Amino acid sequence: MNDLSKYQKIRDSIQTADLIEWKTDSILGKTIRHITKLSVNHTSIVASMVLEDDTEPRKFIFEADEHGFHPAYLSTRLERFKGSAYLVRFNPEYDAKRNAVANAFINLSGTPYDYRSLFRNAVRRVELNKTSLYCSEAATQAIKDAFDHATYIYKMVKTPLCDFKNGRYVFYGARPGELGQTPFYTETIKIL
Repeated sequence: MNDLSKYQKIRDSIQTADLIEWKTDSILGKTIRHITKLSVNHTSIVASMVLEDDTEPRKFIFEADEHGFHPAYLSTRLERFKGSAYLVRFNPEYDAKRNAVANAFINLSGTPYDYRSLFRNAVRRVELNKTSLYCSEAATQAIKDAFDHATYIYKMVKTPLCDFKNGRYVFYGARPGELGQTPFYTETIKIL
């Protein structure tokens, strides 16, 4: 079981729409980081919710893995995780959009895992596709769905996640670590 003292110190400040970026010690994790040249290899998005009979919000993550896109308790995931984890804070400029982000990722729950795009993403960008999702693609889709089209284009057009091709805007799924580098996110804090 891991030492969660860093997480416990900032737990109350973790909010819906924040990201948790994961760096595993596995061969797959190292391979993803080598291909992407980024420091993390998995992305999840936070939901802070008060459940029936609770007095304080519980911290959940929604993540895409071999079981599809689903929720999990953040503390349980941190306790058992082998590697490092980082909180990436949602930009406070968009606090009014946190519930819209939550609605977007809850609506994506149960979507199957996108193995095909995960491997394609190693060699080229893949367009967002709601029919199946890999981890950071799911978080990107939730952010895109929460914002109006014009705002999303304006904020993303100077990133590798948006392009203008054949007379239309094309949106790509982020690689782990990329979404936190967009204007929708601010600081990164190591929590494990």
